[in-house]
Amino acid sequence: MSNLQLVLSKLMLLVLVSASSLNAQQLGGSTGYGVDGSNFPTMNWISVPIPAGTPIMTIGATTADGQGGDFISLFQAGFFTTQSGTLVSIVADLGTAVTIAPITGVTPGQIIVGMGFDLSSATMYLVGSNLGIPPSTQLYTLDIGTGAATLIGDITNAPGIFAIAVNCDGEIYGFDSAGGNLVSIDPTTGAATIVGSLGVSSIFAQDADFDPETGMLYWTIFNGASGELRSVDVNTGNSTLITTWSADLISFGIFGDCPSTGVEQTSNEVPSEYKLSQNYPNPFNPSTNIEYSIPSESFVELKVYDVLGNEVASLVNEQQQAGVYKADFTAVNLPSGMYFARITANEFTQVVKMILIK
Repeated sequence: MSNLQLVLSKLMLLVLVSASSLNAQQLGGSTGYGVDGSNFPTMNWISVPIPAGTPIMTIGATTADGQGGDFISLFQAGFFTTQSGTLVSIVADLGTAVTIAPITGVTPGQIIVGMGFDLSSATMYLVGSNLGIPPSTQLYTLDIGTGAATLIGDITNAPGIFAIAVNCDGEIYGFDSAGGNLVSIDPTTGAATIVGSLGVSSIFAQDADFDPETGMLYWTIFNGASGELRSVDVNTGNSTLITTWSADLISFGIFGDCPSTGVEQTSNEVPSEYKLSQNYPNPFNPSTNIEYSIPSESFVELKVYDVLGNEVASLVNEQQQAGVYKADFTAVNLPSGMYFARITANEFTQVVKMILIK
């Protein structure tokens, strides 16, 4: 049995033997969880409804004390964070931290300041910082079964990263305390691009996460006396205050599942021609259906582009039998405007225009 399988078995056992209940805040839906360090050295595991941000409910004491964390898709009750440099997983309705393994591979002298899980690729990302003058940060992938970190590269243009979050499209965003900006981070190189100013001092940034069901980015702050929950516009970087609270959420994650962008075969009747139909509904907000027909077995690519020609979604990239298919496209993280769906199958290519109105 692998390390990860053993950990998941322990987590399942803890859930089964637990008699606790979250009452109105059951596991699932838009509920945030995190480690509250406002009563340090006592660390409490809390839950909070999203997007309201209140009331905060203390579930129980926890030993996890690390900066940053996130839920994974492999086990719904597993929130992964750190405890004194060791990777741990927290059972969401208990606060109990299960030890996985010491984290290895991080550059000597760095501390872990951010973690974010990509639900689309089942990849955990980790940020290490030396907190020096000037500070510097590096992006890693983290094996959640062994605790082994693998360096991707330096995070450029943002030396003071203190939190990261990954959306359902696998895009990484970071909060730069040195520049006070929201940045997007290339998951293959670590290179960061400034999105825009957060509008408030980010020196007290703690953690952040996307609500996977709505696509909204949320950010927790603590200034030494009080905390805040903010929503963040990923197109401009600007943040908006939702509520103030007493909590100091040094790690924070929102449990939920990403909207499906699945593809289904609606008919196995062999069509007479290749065809990409107009999406419906159109205009749409935030979801639409894209139907296409292929008369013979083909390798099909169905992608969505913005008006500048940038790819914003890859819906199909596989060999398919002859038939009629329908792909679902959800654009929760995209701004209003015109988009293009493009299909390529064998020698056939077709494009349709789509309008997103929010």
